[in-house]
Amino acid sequence: MPLLDRITTAVTEAIEAALGVSLLDMVVQLAATVILVIIVKKFFWSKITLFLEKRREVIQNELVSAEQANAEASALKEKTEAEYTELRKNARQVLESARLQGEEERSQIIHSAKIEAKKLAEDSKKATALDIEKAKTEINNQAVELAVMMATKILEKEIDATNYVGISQTVPAEQGH
Repeated sequence: MPLLDRITTAVTEAIEAALGVSLLDMVVQLAATVILVIIVKKFFWSKITLFLEKRREVIQNELVSAEQANAEASALKEKTEAEYTELRKNARQVLESARLQGEEERSQIIHSAKIEAKKLAEDSKKATALDIEKAKTEINNQAVELAVMMATKILEKEIDATNYVGISQTVPAEQGH
């Protein structure tokens, strides 16, 4: 056997031993693959590359949209955080203002209550003094009435009706002379 046949036989046996496929099957398979690649390249390659390019563009657009959405979300988050901070600041100011207003109202109420209490105390002192004066006047009037009554009783006891009758009879007789 010529050398070329022996090399071919040895390669065939080595391929069959290593891959479990005959050399002829392998050559047919390679030829079919090359033909398939040529057919695909000739008829479908432009469509496949166009599809892959469109898919790449869609993915790229989605990535850009996602980055834009992420940037918008970050901006919105910062804006929301700034608004939240501003709201907290405003809430603190409102609370502080309400507290100060409450303190001011409390001090005004206390001041008004003190003034009212002083006025009531003065009014009650005046009313008490007026009541004392009325009571003194009434006591004086009662003392005068009591003195008049006592004087009347004393006079009634001192002067009895007969003395009075005798005096009244003597006085006209003397007047007649």
